[in-house]
Amino acid sequence: MRASLLGGVGLLFFCLFILKTDSAWTKVKLIINQGDDPSVTVEPIPEGVKLVSNLTCLPPEFIERYRKEEINSRDNAAARCATGYMAATILRDKIADTSFGIERMKLMLSSLERTRQYFETARKENSFDVWAIPAGLSVEKKYDRADSVTIQCLKDSSGNIISQSTPVGTLVHERGPFFEKAPQSQLDKMTELRDKNRKTGAELVKLGTSGEAPGIAKSIFLGKTIQGIQQEVAKITIPITEAELIRYYPEFKNNTKATMGMSINIKTLGDGGERITPEWAALEATKTILGFFGIKDALYSATMNVDGSVYDFPNMVIPYNYGISQALESIAEHKQRLDKLKTKFEQLLQKLQASYDKLKSDNFNCG
Repeated sequence: MRASLLGGVGLLFFCLFILKTDSAWTKVKLIINQGDDPSVTVEPIPEGVKLVSNLTCLPPEFIERYRKEEINSRDNAAARCATGYMAATILRDKIADTSFGIERMKLMLSSLERTRQYFETARKENSFDVWAIPAGLSVEKKYDRADSVTIQCLKDSSGNIISQSTPVGTLVHERGPFFEKAPQSQLDKMTELRDKNRKTGAELVKLGTSGEAPGIAKSIFLGKTIQGIQQEVAKITIPITEAELIRYYPEFKNNTKATMGMSINIKTLGDGGERITPEWAALEATKTILGFFGIKDALYSATMNVDGSVYDFPNMVIPYNYGISQALESIAEHKQRLDKLKTKFEQLLQKLQASYDKLKSDNFNCG
């Protein structure tokens, strides 16, 4: 049965000009970093600091010389400029994050193709050794920006001027799509499946070492449980080889929460049929998962190695309707999901870049 596609493809993408935001209604001041590509950082205004009209903090002779109308016009222009710098900062952050997501998905697609080729060879050799890592997901990321920017004066509780002609705005948490390479939801699910697998493995050991022929119903139940674990793992992870893991995903190499090791060596017994004996090898404690292997006939005799412990299973029967072919189907589905998601990110990147280029050509609305 095909593993269902992850829901990441169906996640909403936000149009560049229709922003989904939530606001903490916190006043912040804008710290402007000048340069060829000006940027802005926002800093919360401490409690007790008063915001007053900028005019009240200017020397009387300055007001007499330039008049209130000219000062207000200058402050309004400065606020527009600060707003432009703020918009440019958010756009650059989104461009960087979107570009990262695209490159990450390209890497994963290449890895999936190489793993597909590896499985095709493994099917002929009846053995393989792979790792499962998180499949990644499109999530929402918050970008802090200042809205409704004005130029104001900041005073302390005693009325002393802290700063004048300061751009001030309301903190807004703008949201945009972000490709998370190891979302917590997938890591939590992997932990849950490890626990489930250990319990099922213990049942299999108990069943195989009891000295009695296992009941058909019990065998089928445990076999289907293993198959269910395999299918759930396939939904939230992608399989890669150890060489791939070391070269392209070093952040996962020694992370027991983000990897699951899978290894099998299938042997042909002959005797009028293709009865096979798998040898299950745990790569590390807590990293063993049953699945992603091919069984072409019922299993009648097996030797299992789990973390150095060897178990013999005479007269053991395990359903054969899962294996390398299912792994290949899972790879195809993840490739389709990532292709669609990458296309959406590429379209978003074009819009973000066009908006940034337009803003920069307009001198960030600084006149």
